[in-house]
Amino acid sequence: MRLGGSPAPCRRPAPSAAGWSRSPPPARCWRWPAGIPDQRVVFFAAGFETTTAPIAALFSRTDLPDNLLLLLSARQTWPAIAHLLEDGTAGFDALIAPGHVATIMGAEQWRFVAETHGLPTAVAGFTPGLILAGLHAVLLQALATGPRGSTTPTRSVSPPAATAGHRR
Repeated sequence: MRLGGSPAPCRRPAPSAAGWSRSPPPARCWRWPAGIPDQRVVFFAAGFETTTAPIAALFSRTDLPDNLLLLLSARQTWPAIAHLLEDGTAGFDALIAPGHVATIMGAEQWRFVAETHGLPTAVAGFTPGLILAGLHAVLLQALATGPRGSTTPTRSVSPPAATAGHRR
């Protein structure tokens, strides 16, 4: 995972006039604060469900310097979709939910789109074949008169029973 910097060896970034700088990739950012123990170094990470786990793994290390702090701004994707739907201005008639998020959180988190809002819903990955499968699933639901909400697992998404314990 890389959030900035370059693949060059880890070195202390040059601070800006405001006293901040981009860090090296997370896997190496913990090294340079050890060389400046009298200064606090804050690692700011922003992202969604899929980026939180690697950052948590980094900060679970026992050899991190005491002056390295984490400021994490993590969000979940489904509340943003829920907000759009509850606001009444969603601007879409079906949802192809992101498969990589469903891999982390479980496909069942997207059921509310179909069950509460009646929109065709499918989970799909990002390869052309998986996107087409997602399009096919929502088109079939849109044409059908029956219940909607096939959160069809993709290659990497476990069925709901397998991911039930993943969320806390």
